[in-house]
Amino acid sequence: MKNQVFYSVLMTIFFVTVGLGTYVPVEAVAAPPKNLQVFPKNTTKKVLKKKMKKMAAALDVQCDYCHNTRKMEEDTKHKKVARDMLRMTAAINKANFKGKDRVTCLTCHNGQKEPK
Repeated sequence: MKNQVFYSVLMTIFFVTVGLGTYVPVEAVAAPPKNLQVFPKNTTKKVLKKKMKKMAAALDVQCDYCHNTRKMEEDTKHKKVARDMLRMTAAINKANFKGKDRVTCLTCHNGQKEPK
């Protein structure tokens, strides 16, 4: 009986250890974002998602305001406007703030869909 418990514990430790050793983060195997036109092509999903959440919060909207959530890479009217706004804020920041993010979506939108 003691041997059985010992071997069970030993095998459990072995399989857990082997399992942890082969763990691969989901991001490492996930497909990269598609149709990036403003962000660098090597932008990870994690970084892109963080930026998208900031933009959505600045306008107090959800993902489906700009995206077709069934096909995220598809261009929509609001997505095209968002790209233009990203280019605009980047140009303002480059010309006035040495490229640092001082002017963002929040600067003009303040949690509203339409800038005030």
